[in-house]
Amino acid sequence: MTILKKLVRRLEEIQRRNVLKTLVIREQDFIENLNRGQLADGQRADGSFLQPYRRSHPSKSFMGKPVSKNVGEPTKLLDTGQFYKSIDVKVTDNAFVMTGDTQKDNTDLAERYGDNILGLSAESLNKLRIKLKQDILTELRRI
Repeated sequence: MTILKKLVRRLEEIQRRNVLKTLVIREQDFIENLNRGQLADGQRADGSFLQPYRRSHPSKSFMGKPVSKNVGEPTKLLDTGQFYKSIDVKVTDNAFVMTGDTQKDNTDLAERYGDNILGLSAESLNKLRIKLKQDILTELRRI
């Protein structure tokens, strides 16, 4: 009987992981946009901010809202938009990993600004938890 209980618990755990993995895959765009939104605010995954601009630059647009580049504001890593477009989520069995093309001309943005330009801050992770909780509740209502 003990072996059977262990097997049932293991199968339940596998099913929970599969459901969560499926929901994370479904929310890839949401996750990518959380990272892009942090960058638009000049924030790294660890919550620290990128160095401030030393001179003003023309404003860009991200997700329909202007992103200013004024002296003293944190760097936003939005120049051509190629880095933002390259941000992607890779989902594994136990986690997800943020990836992106950090190479810009002769500069590697990750080397210059830190590897944690890709990833989610505590605030963004909390937004993701809320979103996934809503998704789980929606799935449970379908059963």
